[in-house]
Amino acid sequence: MWRFIILVAATACRPDGTEPLDEETDTSTETVVCTSGIVMPGDYTISGGDTDDIDGLACVSEITGNLKIQGYRRPDLSGLESLRSIGGDLSLYDNDLVDLDGLGGLTSVGGLDIGLNPDLVSIDGLAGLKAVNGLSIRDNDALTDLGGLSGLASVGDFLDVYDNEALPNLDGLSNVTEVGGRLFLMYNSSLLEIDGLAGITSLGGTINIYENSALVDIDGLSGITAADSVDIGDNAALLNVDGLSGFTTVLWMFVRNNDSLENVQGLSGLTAVEESLNIYSNDVLTNLDPLANLRGVGENLFIYENPALVNIDGLSAVMGVGKSLYLYDNDLLVGLDGLAGLDFVGLDMSIYANDVLCQSLVDEVVASVSIGGIVTDTPNDPGC
Repeated sequence: MWRFIILVAATACRPDGTEPLDEETDTSTETVVCTSGIVMPGDYTISGGDTDDIDGLACVSEITGNLKIQGYRRPDLSGLESLRSIGGDLSLYDNDLVDLDGLGGLTSVGGLDIGLNPDLVSIDGLAGLKAVNGLSIRDNDALTDLGGLSGLASVGDFLDVYDNEALPNLDGLSNVTEVGGRLFLMYNSSLLEIDGLAGITSLGGTINIYENSALVDIDGLSGITAADSVDIGDNAALLNVDGLSGFTTVLWMFVRNNDSLENVQGLSGLTAVEESLNIYSNDVLTNLDPLANLRGVGENLFIYENPALVNIDGLSAVMGVGKSLYLYDNDLLVGLDGLAGLDFVGLDMSIYANDVLCQSLVDEVVASVSIGGIVTDTPNDPGC
């Protein structure tokens, strides 16, 4: 265990744990000797280009509070090699750092926030970490891998990776098995796949995968079988959602604005959506057949602005919608056979602006369903 030793308490040690120089020593007292392993209580901040702040931690092994390194204008963290533990959060924000090698001795932190470090190319100095309370990696333009996090097995409240424009994968997170809260993956323009998340089997919050323009699949989510809600949106290259195949129920589900999404086969296991199912603005999606096991939607069912959607036959097992059903602006929709099993809609039913959908088919559905609120059922194609 790291310790510091005070031989005579009449004279204080320097913050870095070194012995005072002769001219600094009170000759009326005995000399104080401090070994490495100082515990620093409270929070500490390192900033600017001056090394005084970092030199003050030369022999510190533990900071009981938070360590914030912000606006630091040197390329490395030399001087922190003795640091082993941070009781609070480690924040590395808006620095000129190229690497984090100076943190190579660190084995324990609370939360970890690495953000807005435009020159950062390596986080290998964090390889000693096994768990963090929360992890945020954001706005690091030069970062191309997360290999320095390969020791992590558990992430607490959140795992956020966003706005890292050069990051192609999440392989450095391959040993993570548990995330206690949310998973956010957003605005990573070079992210091709997320297979590095395949080890996660437990997640306690929401999943948001949004505007990752190069992402082609989400197979890395295949080990997750439950989440509060799932939002897969604005991923222009995404071809499928097969990574969601383990889900049978979910609170909310959004599949939206995915220009290349060909199918929703990954939703084939869904039997119930407790609140809202939203599928909209997916340009090449032609059918909802994989939803054949879905029995009910607790609140809202929204299917709209899918210009290639031809039928909704996959909804044929849905017996009820607790609140509202909206089905509109699906330009090629020609049939409503998927609503044949529908018994009730708790509030409003809106089926309109589906250009080639026969109005007579809409009228038949409206007449056969118990609707608790307002009906909006025109215009569709009035010619049939």
